[in-house]
Amino acid sequence: MDLLQACRKYAPLVHCITNYVTVNDCANVIIASGGRPLMADEITEMTEIAQKAEVLVINIGTLNQRTFTASLAAGKAMRQYGKMVLLDPVGIGVSTFRQKAVQEILTTVKPQVIRGNFSEILTLISGQQHGSGVDMAQTDQMTQATQDSLIAQMQDFCQQSDCVLMASGPEDLIVNSQQAYLVQNGHALMKDVTGTGCQLSALTGALLGAGQDWTKTCLTATCMWGLAGEKAAKKITVGDGNASYRNYLIDAVYQMTDKEVKEGANYVKLR
Repeated sequence: MDLLQACRKYAPLVHCITNYVTVNDCANVIIASGGRPLMADEITEMTEIAQKAEVLVINIGTLNQRTFTASLAAGKAMRQYGKMVLLDPVGIGVSTFRQKAVQEILTTVKPQVIRGNFSEILTLISGQQHGSGVDMAQTDQMTQATQDSLIAQMQDFCQQSDCVLMASGPEDLIVNSQQAYLVQNGHALMKDVTGTGCQLSALTGALLGAGQDWTKTCLTATCMWGLAGEKAAKKITVGDGNASYRNYLIDAVYQMTDKEVKEGANYVKLR
C-alpha cells in the first residue's frame, strides 16, 4: 500500500507539542494527509496519550519551561512504548536555553527523526549558534562547495544519534548514517508563509505513523510538501497574497495522491 493511502486508511494519531504561532496550520496539514492531530501539552496526561498516539512531534518554536517539561515526559513515554518521535528544533541558535533544551531532549528522548532548516541543523550538529531568528540565515544556505562537508557532518551525527536528519532550504537534504538525498521540489513563495517548516514536520509525523522506513518516509514527506508548494503557486491570482497561498498549500496536501507524488518527486540520491 502506498504511503498516503496508508495514512488515510489507518489515520494515525499524531500528538503535537508545538508552537502557538502555527498550531492550527499544523493540525490542518495532518488532517489533510489523513492523520488525526492531538495538540496537547499538559504534563499529567502525557503517559496516557503515549499509549494511544502513533507519533509525537516536538516543536520548540515557542518553548517555555512548562512545555519543555511536558516534551520530555511525552518523549520518554513514547519511546517506552516503542513509538516514533520527531523533533523540530525551531530557532535553536537563538538562545542558550533552546540549545540546552534540545540537548536534553536528544539525550533523554533520542528522537528518531529531526527536521529543521539549515541554520538549525548546523547549530545542532556543530554546537555553535547559527542564524539569528527562526528563519534560515542566507550564509547557512547549502552550496556545491559546502554540500559534501555538510553531508559528512550530518551522517556522523546520524550515526551517533541513530536518527534521520531533514535539513530544509531552497533545496532539502534527507540524511541517515548511510544515505543522503537531495530534494529539489518546492517554490520560493513558501518562505513568505510563517511555519512552512513546522507544517512539514507535522506532515512528516503523520506519514511516519503509516510508514515503516524512516528515511523513505521523510523523503516522501519532503517531496510531497515541495509539490504542494508548487501546486499552490499555480493557484495564485491577482489579489492573492501569502495568506491565500497558505490556504492553497493545505488544499494541495488534501488533494494530493500517491500517483502525483511519484510522478512529481524531484530528488537525487547523493550517497
